[in-house]
Amino acid sequence: MSCLLRVIGITASSAGLLNPALGRMQQFDVGRRAFLGAAVVMPMAAVQHTRAADIVLTPVMPTPARLLTIGEYLVDIREARRALEQLQPLIELDTNAGKEAVRIGLRKTPVNGIRKACSKVLVQLDGSSLQAAKQAEYDAIKGSIAVLDDGCRPTSTQSSDGLVAELQRLEGLLDQFANGFAS
Repeated sequence: MSCLLRVIGITASSAGLLNPALGRMQQFDVGRRAFLGAAVVMPMAAVQHTRAADIVLTPVMPTPARLLTIGEYLVDIREARRALEQLQPLIELDTNAGKEAVRIGLRKTPVNGIRKACSKVLVQLDGSSLQAAKQAEYDAIKGSIAVLDDGCRPTSTQSSDGLVAELQRLEGLLDQFANGFAS
């Protein structure tokens, strides 16, 4: 009992259990409530010395099953990336018909699957350390697709060189999004 009291920070003399005349602890009966109270206080005493600065967070990686699922969606992203290469000659034509063909190409399979595949990857990354970085990459991909689509509108004054640069940027963003996973 005395070691239990020492753990929770109470000495035998401060608890009134030590008989000074005898120099030893008195016999006493520990009730159920006292014992359970000490059992609750002990873990709290151990926790109170832990500071938030002492806690080291380790990166959380997706489970192997989630990585397998992510791999399936990365195949779709890579197919869309290869399909984007076919749009560059259409942009270089610098005609309204070529730009309209680019806009149609952005809405056809497999390019139109970019958002779905990236979203599904992000769902699988929920709670992992990669989620924030991949979310930022996905936001950049969406922005690049929007710039490319808006630049190919008939009313746009964006040059074909600027559109080709944006297309190459989108391809790089897709490559970057697909990297970083064990495949």
